[in-house]
Amino acid sequence: MTRLTIIIFSLVVFNSCIRPKEAPQKKIEGINGEAVYVFNEDGSKSMLFKEEYNIYEYGVLIISDTLEAGAEFISLINVASPNHKIFIDSPKEEILMDTIGGFTEYRFRPSSPGTYVYSGRIEYDSITAPFEYKFIVVKKR
Repeated sequence: MTRLTIIIFSLVVFNSCIRPKEAPQKKIEGINGEAVYVFNEDGSKSMLFKEEYNIYEYGVLIISDTLEAGAEFISLINVASPNHKIFIDSPKEEILMDTIGGFTEYRFRPSSPGTYVYSGRIEYDSITAPFEYKFIVVKKR
């Protein structure tokens, strides 16, 4: 059910890679520099994205920049061009990929605490667009 909720909300957020006007959001300076945090109605964090990675041609968002060891890191990528390739450079550990409703979903389950870098590039229409997010993994409570 959580995965379905994330996907549905993400469809609203990244429909044609355009930012939502209705979803409560706030620009916050954090581990990823300035990022836009999107919140649920109850005030909990839903996802975040960097504005430079959310343009008409493509959108890259992450569900959280802080998680407990063993929890899944999730990223959704949407590219407007039907002829595109997505390359993940980091983390090099096992990443699960799935395509759902035009979104490419990446999942990674870090097992140890630390700071991780999630980076890659999108290639479309002879353009290469790199992206990078950082996320922190804390000890499980």
